[in-house]
Amino acid sequence: MTKPPSYSPSSYEGKPDPQRIAHLRQVLQARKMREISRLHYVLQSPVARLQQVLRNRITQMYKDLTVCIAETVINVGVVLGETVIYDKRVKVEIGKAMLKISDILELGEGSIIELSKKSSEPADVYADNILSARGTAAVADHGFFAVKITEIISSPSIFSLGSVIVLDRKTTDPADIYVNDVLFAKGEIVVIEENFGVRINQIIT
Repeated sequence: MTKPPSYSPSSYEGKPDPQRIAHLRQVLQARKMREISRLHYVLQSPVARLQQVLRNRITQMYKDLTVCIAETVINVGVVLGETVIYDKRVKVEIGKAMLKISDILELGEGSIIELSKKSSEPADVYADNILSARGTAAVADHGFFAVKITEIISSPSIFSLGSVIVLDRKTTDPADIYVNDVLFAKGEIVVIEENFGVRINQIIT
């Protein structure tokens, strides 16, 4: 802290001292700012202070919630095709992946998602969103995808062992990519080392 200048009567000689005047101005300015700050605090009502506290807390909660949502892991499923049997919606899923929402938001055309199912494993067959059977993928007449049932999961079942289900999708058509059972994109089935994968070629908006 700078030591204030000292003055002697002999040095004053009845003339204004610029150095002393500048120092007094600094002192008065500092006092003025302290008074203004104190007055502002006194005049600010408890309600206004409470509102400020609440705004700060809500802002922090929003930031925490945003991070929490971004880190949430949700299911991504790839569907080879569908059909209807006995008024039940049948779909064949070749694999799933668990991705963070933040990662899903970064996906675009050309992105590749590696699935948890190996290419040698059977596909899952759902009836009205209930896992009912498993089977091996095949190609039926006119290039349509099909699945041959090799395992019955639920009983009673609309499927029988060895039966072949022809789907509505041809081998040249893209697969559907669902995020929590909501159609998100379409893509091409690929194999990544031993696992199935899908390369996105269209985002559904």
